[in-house]
Amino acid sequence: MSMSSCFWKLYAAGLWNNPALLADFPKLSLPQWQFLLQKAEGIRVQGLVIDGITLLSKDLQPSEEFAEQCVMSMVKETRRHWDNNKVIADLFHRWNEVGVHPVLLKGQGYARMYERPFRRVIGDIDVFVCKKEWERAMEVVNSLPLDNEEMPDIGKHIEFFYRSKAVELHRYSAKLRHKPKSNEAYQEWSEAELSGSTAGFYINERGEYAEEGEWITVPPQGFDIVYNFIHLWEHIYSCMPKVRALADWMLLLHHSHGSIDKVELEKRLRQFGLLRHWQAIGCFVVKYMGMNPDEMPFYDSKYEKAADRYLNFFNQNIVGLRPKVETGNFLVRKTKSMCNYLLNTRCTFGVLPTERVIKNILTTLYCGVRGVIKKN
Repeated sequence: MSMSSCFWKLYAAGLWNNPALLADFPKLSLPQWQFLLQKAEGIRVQGLVIDGITLLSKDLQPSEEFAEQCVMSMVKETRRHWDNNKVIADLFHRWNEVGVHPVLLKGQGYARMYERPFRRVIGDIDVFVCKKEWERAMEVVNSLPLDNEEMPDIGKHIEFFYRSKAVELHRYSAKLRHKPKSNEAYQEWSEAELSGSTAGFYINERGEYAEEGEWITVPPQGFDIVYNFIHLWEHIYSCMPKVRALADWMLLLHHSHGSIDKVELEKRLRQFGLLRHWQAIGCFVVKYMGMNPDEMPFYDSKYEKAADRYLNFFNQNIVGLRPKVETGNFLVRKTKSMCNYLLNTRCTFGVLPTERVIKNILTTLYCGVRGVIKKN
């Protein structure tokens, strides 16, 4: 069994707490276990992989030395979660005091869906603020003792560091780069849905999810399901897919099952040109990730060939079958791989690659040629 197959089995088993997904799992050596953990840490899903490891039968479990390494990794992540939650509660308190109504995107809001919330490895803190409250929100930010002197502004959001945590303050929740003509409609819908949201949860002074404390507003369910997939798809479309976002999407659908307005969902997916991509990726997670087809809206088995292509795409762009070798020859090989992706993107995803992907290919080619020249 390949290392990529081992990775996906552990990932899916940990996600669904289902040992049956670990059938035929092989006995691995310590270097192989370390390789898998290193890959999982690199794409921030070590919590799920470690949970998958605990579901293995005793004869397949790794050594005590490796088990201790896993425990220390998760202790570190749990502390980071508490610290992140404290910063979120602090910022929301400051904004709420001046009449700003922020909305937490992704992140800790999705962590609550996991059987063990602290297993979702944290990233930066994404917060949306509507247009009419933007200036007041920025006044609060400018009054903070920030860790950075300059705040990069990329249009969609500004970034700052507060109490050692990266925070992105969003003007827009997302942009539909794959379908610019629909972007304006999405922005109007996003602004209305997020500015009127009342959904949320409490974080107490210890950074724990609680029955009382600071109220943290999150997107309404109907919007969040579409937004969540847009976030996942835009990363895939940019050739930078996120396995953590894939888990978020599956869990959001799992927990929303039975209360999803499928008519509204289909309307939005068609409006934003995403329905067939939803069905293709949906078929992928059902076939390879243990997702229940009954919990996947618009599931269609006719996309099974697309599911196979997505598996190859994720293996090539995320999991990786070989350790990185920083040489000119490697970069040339990487460029060939990226060019193959460029040629196959339309038949795989039904769209042309973004300008960013093309720039990445050209940059990698330049670095590869430069590396070979320098070496010789």
